[in-house]
Amino acid sequence: MFYFCIHGWATNSLVWPEELFSLKNSFKYNITPFPNMLDLMKTFDMVWEKQNKKLTLVGWSLGGMLALQLAAQCPNKIEKLVLIGSTPRFTSCENYNGGIPAPIVKNLARKLSRKKLETQLDFYQSMFSQKEITLSQKFIRDFAPIFLDIDLDALQNGLSYLQNTDLRHILPSITIPTEIIHGTADCICLPEAAKYMASTIPYAKVTYLPDAGHVPFLTRGKTIAKIMNV
Repeated sequence: MFYFCIHGWATNSLVWPEELFSLKNSFKYNITPFPNMLDLMKTFDMVWEKQNKKLTLVGWSLGGMLALQLAAQCPNKIEKLVLIGSTPRFTSCENYNGGIPAPIVKNLARKLSRKKLETQLDFYQSMFSQKEITLSQKFIRDFAPIFLDIDLDALQNGLSYLQNTDLRHILPSITIPTEIIHGTADCICLPEAAKYMASTIPYAKVTYLPDAGHVPFLTRGKTIAKIMNV
């Protein structure tokens, strides 16, 4: 099994742990600068041709949204779709309660332009649940500095994508076996989003991780490995 991994907002490909996704069993796509769907498709095709077999597509958070788009466009090249802490629509609306209120994202974008580093650090802390505080502190100390130099334009473009993208309409057309993994304490991509995707994607299965936040591949690595058969 070979994994094509797409990370989320305000991070890069270094966020994926080697014990889950090593150089031998995965390709970690870097979405910065963002957005560039044509480059994503070109890179995916290149990896698929090199491996000469179907790939397991793994998307986390915003990367899961990109993975949904990729899965809808080239299903014959994908063995399985894995969505970790993701959503088909980041903001809530009248007929969808799986997102966060749009004003919160707008305020985040405004704050980002004034206080970039503070906004990023606040976001990184919010990726962890109350029961993951120790791991949150380790991430802020050891990992956050790697991501703090991400270009402001790239961060703003990512937020714009999150504000304006709604993929709910493509979910019924995704016929690839889909594994949805979601923390019950995820306050960035809400658990309701996982429930919605599981009920809308034809061959989807959902696993909820009690008390896990937005980055279960960092906090529940052994569980994730078992679910994914890594």
